[in-house]
This record gives sequence, C-alpha cells and structure tokens, in this order.
Amino acid sequence: MSNHDFQLTYSIPETNDGSSTTARVKMRDHQDWETVSNIETTLTGQLQLQGLISEKRKQAEKEVKKVIQDLLKQSRRRDDLKLHASLMVCGLGEHMRFDVIA
Repeated sequence: MSNHDFQLTYSIPETNDGSSTTARVKMRDHQDWETVSNIETTLTGQLQLQGLISEKRKQAEKEVKKVIQDLLKQSRRRDDLKLHASLMVCGLGEHMRFDVIA
C-alpha cells in the first residue's frame, strides 16, 4: 500500500432549501481533508492505495465518492444534491471527472 496526495475540486449547484450551502460547509470541515487558502471548493488530502495504476485510479475514485455521498446525505433536506468533481491523484495520470447525487 502506498500513500498518494490528491486534490479535489468540486461544484455543488444551488438548491432552494439551503442543502447546497450545508454540503459545502461539510465538505470543507471534513476531518481528513484540508482546504486550499482562498479557494473554497478545492480540497487536498491523502489516500492509501494499492495495485496497478488502473486499480489505484478506480480505488481512489470509489473512496472519495463514498465520503462525498455520505456528506451529501447528511446535508440533504428536501432537494436532491448533485456534486460535480474533478480528482487529481499524484502519480496516477490525468484527472478523474465524476458526479455524485444524493
């Protein structure tokens, strides 16, 4: 297993019920991720990954999606929440783009 630094950028479209604002705060306050100064929707952290590069890419996306899904579910009031993301993981090639809906 090896540690890999990552950078996550994301966008959460506004909702009528305030869930999007709550979700952004929860994302910034997540204990294992750090915010980048003056860039509210960019987070950094580390992942422990194993296997070939293709396996590590799948594992990284899956792990980050799981955390995001949990945070969005905690934030949702009435409206569905959608998050658009781009994930860069050191040593794993180009960014991974994905959406999460809760």
